[in-house]
Amino acid sequence: VRIAGGIVSLPSTTGWIGKWQIGGTWVNVTAATKIEGQPAPGAFVEAEATAQPDRTFNATKIEVRLAPVTSEVIRFTGRIEELPSTPGRVGIWKVFTREVTVTDLTRIDQKLGEVAVGAMAAVTAKIGENSNLTASEITILPAFDSGPAPLKITGKVEKLPNPIQPGEWVVSGRTVVVSAQTVIDEEQGKVMLGTSVEVTGSFGSENRSVFAKFNATRVAVQPPIRVLPMPVTLRGKIEALPNNSEFTGDWKVGGRTIRVTTQTKITGNRALLVVDTLVEVRGTADQSGVITASTINLLGSESTPGEVSFVGEIRSIEPTATSSDGPSLIGNWKIGERTVQVVAGTKIDQSNGTARVGAIAEVKGTLQADGSVIAREIEIRRGSGSPVSYTRFYGTIETLPNGGTLVGTWVVSGRQVTVGSRTRIVREHGAPAVGAFVQIEGSQRTDGGVDAIAIQVERDKDAPAGSIGFINFYGSVVTLPTAVGGKYEGEWTIGANSRRVGVDSLTKIDTRRGEIRVGAFVEVKGYLFADGTVRAISISVRPAPPEGTTIGSLSYIELIARVTALPETANFIGQWTLDNGRKVNVARQTVIDRQRSRIEVGVLAEVVGAELPNGEIDAKMIEVEAGSNSTAATFLQFQPLASVNAANYGTESSSSSIIAAFGSNLAPTTAIAESLPLPTTLGGVTVLVDGRPAGLFFVSPSQINYLAPEGLLPGVARVSVLRNGESAAQGTLDIMTAGPSIFTADSSGQGVPAGQLLRVRSNGQSTYEPLARIDGTTGRGIPVPIERRSGDQLYLVLYGTGLNELEDQDGNLVNGVAELVEVVSGSKTLAVAYAGRAPGFAGLDQLNLALPGDLTGAVTLTIRVRDGEGNIRRANEVTITVRN
Repeated sequence: VRIAGGIVSLPSTTGWIGKWQIGGTWVNVTAATKIEGQPAPGAFVEAEATAQPDRTFNATKIEVRLAPVTSEVIRFTGRIEELPSTPGRVGIWKVFTREVTVTDLTRIDQKLGEVAVGAMAAVTAKIGENSNLTASEITILPAFDSGPAPLKITGKVEKLPNPIQPGEWVVSGRTVVVSAQTVIDEEQGKVMLGTSVEVTGSFGSENRSVFAKFNATRVAVQPPIRVLPMPVTLRGKIEALPNNSEFTGDWKVGGRTIRVTTQTKITGNRALLVVDTLVEVRGTADQSGVITASTINLLGSESTPGEVSFVGEIRSIEPTATSSDGPSLIGNWKIGERTVQVVAGTKIDQSNGTARVGAIAEVKGTLQADGSVIAREIEIRRGSGSPVSYTRFYGTIETLPNGGTLVGTWVVSGRQVTVGSRTRIVREHGAPAVGAFVQIEGSQRTDGGVDAIAIQVERDKDAPAGSIGFINFYGSVVTLPTAVGGKYEGEWTIGANSRRVGVDSLTKIDTRRGEIRVGAFVEVKGYLFADGTVRAISISVRPAPPEGTTIGSLSYIELIARVTALPETANFIGQWTLDNGRKVNVARQTVIDRQRSRIEVGVLAEVVGAELPNGEIDAKMIEVEAGSNSTAATFLQFQPLASVNAANYGTESSSSSIIAAFGSNLAPTTAIAESLPLPTTLGGVTVLVDGRPAGLFFVSPSQINYLAPEGLLPGVARVSVLRNGESAAQGTLDIMTAGPSIFTADSSGQGVPAGQLLRVRSNGQSTYEPLARIDGTTGRGIPVPIERRSGDQLYLVLYGTGLNELEDQDGNLVNGVAELVEVVSGSKTLAVAYAGRAPGFAGLDQLNLALPGDLTGAVTLTIRVRDGEGNIRRANEVTITVRN
């Protein structure tokens, strides 16, 4: 018999001798079995075998037909054999002998049945490294006697009858039965080997195991796979040049093919246009991996004199002169591998740390023929004590520098903290003074000290013991203590719920708008205690609000507490419980900063929101901290990573949008994704956002372009880059409910948009025209004028990202989310015919705009998007030119 399917498991023996599981069939492999290809879990194989009485098969030959594809989306059905006993069933499931990781973002559909051991489940999952499966969706199927359940499977056609006709097809290892009644949808292309298809159908009620045949009612060819050309930057040495005076054609730089056209701008000394010159290339990479260069900067080589800028660790300082204060800094320094000559005119910036061995310095200067550098500027980027790790901790200020300055050395809960002139100090809850409770963020030195990046005062020095946060609320005075000397010190009750408020000699009372009396409407700011009482910092008499307003029933509250319970919902939307008994309501629009720790029971959380009359809090913002107590520190060894919107390089992005990340030593090589779905590992590199793998477009040592995972909560997400499983860099990503942006022709985020003009003539004929050309001298995008012609209808087709997860508001799926998008130029509004996903691309959005007849000249387009939560987000402005 012939057995075809994916390898589920292999024996760990020499030559793989033993039992293999191919699909749902056990196959015996002996030393006599002929094996062609490299077996691996997930690989698709064909086996020639003989049946045995125990229903196993002895293989005579096994041929590996398709290697496993990293990050391939697979779908299979089987019985649930094991379940974790956790909220939401998060953890490792075993479904038909396969381990599947279920996260808090996995969608579990229980409309047809309940999650239980023994239930049948249809699993949609991604294959990661080592063939690990992470489920994006699990559908619980009805019991066997409930009849066939309609399902969909997606994959590539691997076997067809010859000629193509009804019969048994093979789609990604699954046998699909196509009948004469099966609808074949070839609108997006023809059925052939290798075509991607979506098959709708069902397993028979008598057998829905993973190796059962699938009865197709519809087979739909999926659209061709296309990958958007992505903006990239790389450095390397010229390895080969074309043989012509203009140097147009294909270059080889650092092992990559660089396509140079007449529009490519080449900067620097043209005498350096030789093999082995170091260059920086900016351009776009296509699906084949070729990079079309917009700009090439000739950097020279180590032996070529010229301007140079680099960052490195100070390894030695050998002064050649002394002053009254001791040895000066003039002399030869060793920074990284270079000798740096520091002269009398060298400007040395020590605001971020002291110039000494172990510090990290940025050098700008002139490269000499012997390879040394005469320094013009040296900026100390980080103090000595390398290696450095990131730290964030809470503590109480014990000492401050003398002389009334904050620059210098602080002692915070026993730790030395170095504060420079660039350290950001946030005084929202008081001044930095001895006794104040603060949050320190900075770089951990090996000597135990911390170079502070930011300091935030969480409690001022006068905060009473036992307070859990701050509160700001309004209400009418219900009762007052007896006045002594015109002062009402003691316990007040304020508001509809008669909140108890303590007033003492330190409380500031503002009576400029009215006098203190029972019935007066006041604003209270103060310290909040676990029992709901308040120690007042200030009380101000305010005008009474109009009848029916809510100002007297809501209060602003901010507190820090530990999370003791979380809801069993996706993204933890619902009610959280804190260790002080407070209930916190988290909605889809709640902004959650989880860059320091994942959301889980036991974390310390800073909650900001509105307090309801029943004591619950509607959270506006939550900052999740790490550690088992309030003074715990988080230590993370990392290189910094900056993630920005790939279209406009802004800091605000959204789920399912295209992101460009910049850093150093991010990848061991340069690699480009060649197909969809995007791989989650490329060139040995993986990017995790909130612990979830991101799809990768492009990786290089200095830049990674990735697709933000879907369903991310608003707030600050943590981003990690792994090289061969080891942490290489870490950073953050600002997530909004919408992060609209428009790609531009020269990949700068400014000027002419990346897109086309669609011209519809009066006879119905349609043509596409470019909106821009690239200037060969400046490398910038130049608008191609749009010529108006009588009877023509003009439409702009623009491309961007950041709209993918907006919800349709008008029920019209044809126009996408056009009802949420407004495009204006001055006082004129452009009709939005479509706004939504660009077919066949990952993360790319498309805008189709009707061009008004009275819009002429240099036109600036402003694009505003409503996110469905009451906020308006702006994309980067773009420009076009229209001529009558």
